[in-house]
Amino acid sequence: MVKKAKVALASKSGYLCSIIKILIALIFLTVPFSHASAQTYPATILIPVTFYDFHSDGSNPEFEKSPSGAATRLGMVATTLDASRKPQLGPTPYWDCDIAKWFKAWTPGDFTIPNYTNPVTSLCSNPDSTVNYDTAFKNVVIDTFLTFTLVPGSTGIYRFNDAAFFPLDGKGFGAEVAQGTLRTHNYSFTMELHWQFVKIPGLTFHFAGDDDMWAFINNNLVMDLGGIHNTTTGTLNVDDLNLPNHSTNTFDVFYCERHVTGSDILIETNIFSQPAFVQIYQITPSNPSDTSRRVGPLDSAVSGIPLNLAAHFYDSTGTLRSDLDNQIIWTMTDSLGTIITKLNGDSTTLIPRKAYGTVTLTATLTTPNGVYTQTTHIYIGPGKPNRINIQNSPVITSLWSDQKLGTLTMNENTLQYSDLYAVIRDSLGNYIDSANSASWRSSDISYATVSPGNKRWQGIVTKVKAGVILIIASSPGVIPDTVMVTLLARKIEAIVSTTPAHNPAGPNNPIKDPNTLNFYHNVLQYSGQSGPVNGALVGIQSRGAPLIQRTSGSGNDVSYGDAIIYDAVGNLVVKNLKVYLAYKNDIDTTYSYGVYWNCHNQKGRWVGNGTYLMMVSTTNINNITKTTPVKVGFSR
Repeated sequence: MVKKAKVALASKSGYLCSIIKILIALIFLTVPFSHASAQTYPATILIPVTFYDFHSDGSNPEFEKSPSGAATRLGMVATTLDASRKPQLGPTPYWDCDIAKWFKAWTPGDFTIPNYTNPVTSLCSNPDSTVNYDTAFKNVVIDTFLTFTLVPGSTGIYRFNDAAFFPLDGKGFGAEVAQGTLRTHNYSFTMELHWQFVKIPGLTFHFAGDDDMWAFINNNLVMDLGGIHNTTTGTLNVDDLNLPNHSTNTFDVFYCERHVTGSDILIETNIFSQPAFVQIYQITPSNPSDTSRRVGPLDSAVSGIPLNLAAHFYDSTGTLRSDLDNQIIWTMTDSLGTIITKLNGDSTTLIPRKAYGTVTLTATLTTPNGVYTQTTHIYIGPGKPNRINIQNSPVITSLWSDQKLGTLTMNENTLQYSDLYAVIRDSLGNYIDSANSASWRSSDISYATVSPGNKRWQGIVTKVKAGVILIIASSPGVIPDTVMVTLLARKIEAIVSTTPAHNPAGPNNPIKDPNTLNFYHNVLQYSGQSGPVNGALVGIQSRGAPLIQRTSGSGNDVSYGDAIIYDAVGNLVVKNLKVYLAYKNDIDTTYSYGVYWNCHNQKGRWVGNGTYLMMVSTTNINNITKTTPVKVGFSR
């Protein structure tokens, strides 16, 4: 382990640092006042920063790496920032192939990580590895401030100095266990700072610390102290950049703490001299002057709930200039239908509609001495759970509107099962989550049942018989959803035939099973059989569609088909055998029939030993006629 000296930004144990948040852009112009003849500097100033806290248990592939030496690594990042003012991968990586994830909020669903082990490398030459977790770069985003102190006797030079820089102790993921040992601090974090300043002669920036640190002015790299290293220093004279005097410029600092156990940071600069600024606050309608809830560069709101905001202007001495607040102009960039109630004045209200997007809101004050703005990016989240949607797919095709199934038809010849899925939405239809505590119910289980799948948000509908029912999904505290399910009877295009009692038939092998004799009682009776059942009894089933009655009348005149017997060489043995109804089950739409042959020929004599072919002809109610062959054995 490298024990780093204490002077600057630290980087020890490892976790991916990521950032989605865009910090307050404060313009450093100073508004002169008639009562003040010279600039005065407050003893302390607060500089907004954003931390990204990662797990320090070693699961991040780019943090807590053992460095080969403790030198500065140049070229880890590109010489320009990306479109979001974030660092990009440079020409000489050093365990930073996924630096794009270090300074933005974690997004679930990424199951890839850089491969530094096969073969061993600190570069990006290996293909990414796919893993079974998506939390390698999971982070907690924390917006806060660093308190800078005025250097005594200086002209606006401020210093931040911390020889034990562990600002996230007790925050984020806190101190974690790594290699069986509880760490003494919360390591593995990154920090970013975004500022805007007006160029005047004599501006400087001095840094000392560990580990990685990069500084950019106007999106261009001006200080490169990358690497897992001991305390390293750098000094920037802004005059060397040939920026026009009085020009407005951006200043971005990115810092990483990537390796235990020390962490130190020192910054001295007059770039951060206290500017005049606009600050946005979240308020309540009953207390519009409340300034306790400061809105940062990234904030959040909830769909359907009004977000009440106020903006105030502070001069370079930190004095609230409420006399200028009514000149503030509000502008909003949004593609999700958010409503803004006022475009000028010290307050406004946003009414979000669609979730899962960001509203960019800017408060601007224009004075004779400059333009002052604050921009905040407000993420719109879904509202409170309101209702269930039942859908027939686990895929969410719309994040913003109901995806209710409404009706479901289970067709004749499809499977007897259908999968449904319950999801939770807010009052405006925004998707929230799967309904993992859903309860499923059928309005009539004699027609169809429903039971949970592997997870409770899935319901499996099982068809029992034809009809129309309701399937209901409910969950505590939300409105249930109902699907009307139409269950169509199955159309059978073939006859299922068996020889249920015996094979071969014959006088020495009569059917004796009482259950079989009872089940086919009508068949035997209408066939004129009395005494021992020595012949061939063939059972016929028609599922979903009963057979059409072929003759009219009663008793043995009511038949549902015909059968003919042939011997092994195709000679006619007997004809005009009848198919009779044995039993019907309306619940599962199964209808049982039978045909009985006493194993005599047309002359009334026993046939010879052998195998015979029974051809059964039937027509069901769908007007589908089938002739089904059944082999019958006979032995005397």
